Amino acid sequence: MRRDSTAYSAPAADTPSPARAARRLSGIATLARLAAAMLLGALLIALAYQLPTAHTVDIGGYDAAYVQGFYDPERAAPELAGSDGSARWTRDTADLLFPQAGLPAQVSLRLRAPDGAARDVTVLLNGAQVLGRFTAGPAWQEHNFAISGGLLKPNDVVIEIRSSSAPRSPDDPRPVGVLIDRAVYRAGPAPLLPYPPQLVYAALAAGMLYLLTAPWRAARLPGDTPPGTRLSFWPPGIVVWGSGVALLALAFLLLYRAQPPYPYPLLRLLPAIDALLAAALALRYAPALGRRTALLDALALGGVAAWAGAVLLAARDHLTLSVPGVEKDFRVFALRSAHLAGSFPAGTTDPALDGVLRADGFYNLGYPLLLWLTRPLASDNPFLAARLLAAFAGALLLLAGWLLARRLLGAAPALLALLLLALSPLVVQGALTLGTDMPFAAASALALALLVPPPTGRLAPWRYALAGLIAGLAFLLRHPGLLLLPFGWLAIGLGAAPGAPHNPRRAGLLAFSLAFAVAVAPQLYVNLRDAGAPLYSQQGKNVWQAVFGEGDWGRWAEARNDIGVAQVIAQDPARFAQNWWNNLRGFAGTGGEDTREFGQALQLRLLGFPANWLALAGLLGWAAALFTPRGSREGQIGRPESKHGGVLSRFSLPGLALLLAWVAIYVVAISVGLPLQGRFVLPLAPIYAAAAVWLLGALAGHISNTAGQASAGAAARTVRRAPTLLAALLLLPLLWGGFAIGAGQVLRSRPVDEPARARAEGRAELPGQPADEHEIIAQALARLQAGERLIVRAAPGAPIGKYSALAHLVLPAPAGDRPAALRASGAAYLIWSTALGKAPDLGPPLASAGTYQLYRLSQ
Repeated sequence: MRRDSTAYSAPAADTPSPARAARRLSGIATLARLAAAMLLGALLIALAYQLPTAHTVDIGGYDAAYVQGFYDPERAAPELAGSDGSARWTRDTADLLFPQAGLPAQVSLRLRAPDGAARDVTVLLNGAQVLGRFTAGPAWQEHNFAISGGLLKPNDVVIEIRSSSAPRSPDDPRPVGVLIDRAVYRAGPAPLLPYPPQLVYAALAAGMLYLLTAPWRAARLPGDTPPGTRLSFWPPGIVVWGSGVALLALAFLLLYRAQPPYPYPLLRLLPAIDALLAAALALRYAPALGRRTALLDALALGGVAAWAGAVLLAARDHLTLSVPGVEKDFRVFALRSAHLAGSFPAGTTDPALDGVLRADGFYNLGYPLLLWLTRPLASDNPFLAARLLAAFAGALLLLAGWLLARRLLGAAPALLALLLLALSPLVVQGALTLGTDMPFAAASALALALLVPPPTGRLAPWRYALAGLIAGLAFLLRHPGLLLLPFGWLAIGLGAAPGAPHNPRRAGLLAFSLAFAVAVAPQLYVNLRDAGAPLYSQQGKNVWQAVFGEGDWGRWAEARNDIGVAQVIAQDPARFAQNWWNNLRGFAGTGGEDTREFGQALQLRLLGFPANWLALAGLLGWAAALFTPRGSREGQIGRPESKHGGVLSRFSLPGLALLLAWVAIYVVAISVGLPLQGRFVLPLAPIYAAAAVWLLGALAGHISNTAGQASAGAAARTVRRAPTLLAALLLLPLLWGGFAIGAGQVLRSRPVDEPARARAEGRAELPGQPADEHEIIAQALARLQAGERLIVRAAPGAPIGKYSALAHLVLPAPAGDRPAALRASGAAYLIWSTALGKAPDLGPPLASAGTYQLYRLSQ
């Protein structure tokens, strides 16, 4: 029966209940108390800042915490006369690091130049603000500088000392600057202005302490206390929090701001404390957050975006080609990407006829096509376009690794796999290197992640089609991408059982194969049109170079470009097999038969230590699982349906078998040619990351199961509550430097005479950007204003004017080098290489770097 509307009235939907209102007020009160706790922590540190302090540094003595970029201490040099018996020589640039003790501050330096010489010295604050310039002579001098800037620098007061340098004598070829005996840093008297970053660190620490002490702050309402019970004026939670904040301020004062008795201040004290408190906070709340899969996925995507941003930020320092290495081949891709249509074979020698759509036996058209598509987003500069592509491909590789691990292990372990990849030096290096390596690795890994069957054993046909398109793109980027076609067939066959309902095998094979064919059709067409063979390739020449050239590229012309692999094998089958075996051994790990000083195990370079060894053990665990009867697998590490990520269920075994098969197929296939390098095996990094995380999860499950049968201590409870997070916290300090190491392999400035030094010392050349090219490009970019252009006059093989970060700003050089003609070109600056002779009469150069000089043309 319908209710009478005059007699029935529903409660208002927006009328809050008393319980809801109480919870809302409680939440507001908690936020207010948290803000007050953070404010009190910052205030306490601000009060500690008001005490005067001084750091007296005996340079050459106990100075390890303060010096950076100096030579080792001098103990017996004649220039030490008049010092305290120890000092250090500076290089071209040397730094003194001090804590942020407050402003204003002062620093004094006692120094001298070598005997019989003078040095021009510039002292800077944080590498930016000039504190003073002077000329140092052979007598001891004391110079004082006032410090009033750098208030927002995140950490440290850096006093940079730049000086001219030269060898002291024929017996000491080191280029030395000035000899520093003592440095004194003072802050005071009060009032002193605190550094805001340190106050922020302190506020964060106080806030996290407040959250961690919540168990001691149980809310007690008046009605909750029995009559006659006396409440303590200082609740336990406040006592614990206050003690923690007091210890924080004391540690800041004694271990950071003031000079300890042993002169080694902890320059990263508050950030380190924040990191420890954040780890403790994460361990406490991880179980609740770990149940929110959407939150974990959002963290993963946000982490990939942050990593890509960090790579792009680092890539801003990638200004010229990094040599030696794969970037030497970038010229080929840059020329092909200038036009879409190309001619064969005329385009191989004439840039005007070169283009994306032409046959090339060494490089497929995929990477030139990507450059051609990206150049409009990068001012039509192929160098800048390649930087963008490398960073984007690196992010795609991380996403593929995360997707693969999530499918196999779950959302939380996938986050840890993502962390291992993000901090892998080889992955970071690839994301900063111009070339096909990272795009090919990303496409291969993403195709693999889409092909590996999920626990249900079925994929929708559209996913197979997407996998086919991406696998085809991998082939367009590099010839080994063709391996993904038979692997895809194998994956589809294993991923769907013949008797399963709605068996998708036939539809999946058709969708994958058709999509792959569509993706590779442009390459097959140009190969048929230009060379008469759909799979036209000259990779046999690389195999010949590996087998008979023995790494000597001077012998490259001894064989025809069109020599086939079968012909190479026929020339000397035993030699071919030995080269193949050497490459396989170099990947897996050489042994005592390798008589070099250091052996080789290329697979251990895929991840940082100790994740690399965990990955190797994880792969062995996968192999063991495949050959272990299911009944006996129940009691082993990583038992079925374990919630800790070490899953070995009947659904995941086909996926593990496919991953192991891909590692074997790929390594065996690429080992036939040139000696393996880290960049060649980069597509395997996501598999190794997943294997490392699987092993950690399996060990955590084993520890948890063992502890459940015995006494459960605090350590066992922590492992049981958040195994993945605990593993991440333990690995993070060991892997943290991986990003900087990988970036340094590409971005470091290497000396101009590095090839000669390497030959003289009998070692391999250090990779990096030539220091003179990098410096002169940086100087030019710093001066160029919007709309201004420049002219580059350098040796024909120099990449500055064509393949660098300023190539899009270069105007064609006039017919002559007369000053009038140069100025009439409309360019504002000129980069001149003294390798061409004396520069035109344009006045003194604005900057010089090696053989390069920068001149101003416009008035």
